[in-house]
Amino acid sequence: DLYSDYNTASVQMFSKLEAKATELGVKIILLAGNHDPETGVSEPLYINNLSTLVTHGDAFYPEGSPWMTDKGVHWPKILPLMRQEPACGNDLEKRLKLAAEIAKQIIPIKRSTRGKSSLYLSLLADPKRLLKIVQSKLLKSNVIDAFLSRYSPQTSLCIFGHFHETSIHESQGIEKICTGGFFNNLDATVVEVVQTELKVKKVRFEAGRFQIAEKWLATYSLD
Repeated sequence: DLYSDYNTASVQMFSKLEAKATELGVKIILLAGNHDPETGVSEPLYINNLSTLVTHGDAFYPEGSPWMTDKGVHWPKILPLMRQEPACGNDLEKRLKLAAEIAKQIIPIKRSTRGKSSLYLSLLADPKRLLKIVQSKLLKSNVIDAFLSRYSPQTSLCIFGHFHETSIHESQGIEKICTGGFFNNLDATVVEVVQTELKVKKVRFEAGRFQIAEKWLATYSLD
């Protein structure tokens, strides 16, 4: 979660990143997610043939983000789209495009406050959201396993975001890296591919800026 169509600060930050990437001759691929369904690319992104999949993560769930508080008023628009999910069959590209269409119908809550305090206030206002957050955290691995089994069974390493909290774990023989979100109260990670190795580093918000840690959290062979 680096870019959000509806967040002015995010758009400005991405513009700066894009300018720097152009200066360095680096191509940016912005993957579509629930924050940027209009801007990002909905096609699957694979590294090293089909063994390593990179995706936002909202497509793991039929409704995108089951913990969101503002979707109730949008169910008349979302449900018909969710019912199209079986028609995707095992086609990952169709599923990602459908997830983008669902995300377009979900208008994000614009809060006047940010950070942990706004999260605590939203949980007090809607206790069911806390339950949904806990459930999604406990069942995340099972949900991802089911998704990959259906749409990308050849994947042995999956890199995603969406959940905001950094994690690296393995289940069902699949390594899963959640890069987290770039917030000043959460650590994110950066993934780098160097020849036949994929490396993961932690990113922290320190002294008013994001800093990449010295040591690698994990290293994977792409051979």
